[in-house]
Amino acid sequence: MKKRIEFPLFEMTVIGILVFVLLIFALPKYMDVGREARIKTLNAVALNIDSVNRLMYSRATIKNLQHIPLQHSDVLAGDEVSINLVYGEIVA
Repeated sequence: MKKRIEFPLFEMTVIGILVFVLLIFALPKYMDVGREARIKTLNAVALNIDSVNRLMYSRATIKNLQHIPLQHSDVLAGDEVSINLVYGEIVA
């Protein structure tokens, strides 16, 4: 006959408390990771759009287009890419 492994009540209580404490502190951190990743991705996209807008404004300034109210322009000097500028800044 195999000898059964028995845990005393004290050891089971300590293990239960440790698991409970681990869940209290670790679980909220892992549940919020997706939200933080989405926020950081949106912030990175916003920074990229801002840097492209600054680049287009500087190119429009070089070509002296920053004073024109609405312009469909090839500021990038490419046939396949064209943007709409309002006073040198990108608009949708």
